[in-house]
Amino acid sequence: MKNKLYTLGFLLTYTLILGLQSCAVPAAVIRMEPEKNEQVRWDYGTAVLEKEADQLLARAMYTTNDKKYLVFNVEITNLSKQDILVSPKDFYLALPNGLRVSAIDPEVQLFSMEVQENRREANAKNAAVAMGVLAVAAVTAAVVADVNDNTGSRNAENVAQNVTPNFVNTAIALDLAHSLGTAAWSIPMALEARRDFEMSNPNIPSTNERRLWSDYTLRKTTVGPNEKVKGRVIFPRQDAMREYLMMVPVEGTVFGFGFKQRIFFP
Repeated sequence: MKNKLYTLGFLLTYTLILGLQSCAVPAAVIRMEPEKNEQVRWDYGTAVLEKEADQLLARAMYTTNDKKYLVFNVEITNLSKQDILVSPKDFYLALPNGLRVSAIDPEVQLFSMEVQENRREANAKNAAVAMGVLAVAAVTAAVVADVNDNTGSRNAENVAQNVTPNFVNTAIALDLAHSLGTAAWSIPMALEARRDFEMSNPNIPSTNERRLWSDYTLRKTTVGPNEKVKGRVIFPRQDAMREYLMMVPVEGTVFGFGFKQRIFFP
């Protein structure tokens, strides 16, 4: 019997290990190369595509990717004598199938992140208050039940002897209920303090993501004469495509940068 149990345990463990191994799938590795007809300058191993037209100089390079996004760096230099407006929400990828994939607007992304954060905070506060109310109700019910039990089980002579203990128990229970209620209301305050800490601490992942969109992306900017603006331009991943034409419209001038996408599966 023991041998059968050992064998069954071994088979279950082996099956679990195989199941865990089958769930671990390596992420695809993406490499982006410039099209052969592109004018390319190299910067520390990175291909920088460059175009000039209508007193504007545009540079684009592929930077990196994650599970959701393709990340490019774009730089626009104003060589004219007038202000120009650069807006990354106008940028898009032209795909071979005729579809367009718009760049993610940093302003919309930041607004969406703030809304989600406020919703999470509100849900956490509501949950904390509900837990406090339930705790107070549970303690109150326990106190009432204890009083009723003591009253019904003792005769008139013993009631006088138990008045003091019951008052003590009730006072302790009420004090506990007050403490739980205070804690329930203090939890939202702690969450607020935690949020303030995250907003000021660069080591918190959620803050880093916010900083990516607020500080490192190319955002809507007026560029004066002989000035330039640069930053990351982010698109949703398109793993099924092997070629991209990244279109960069600026004040009526449209720059097109051709990339070839190569995907490797480890």
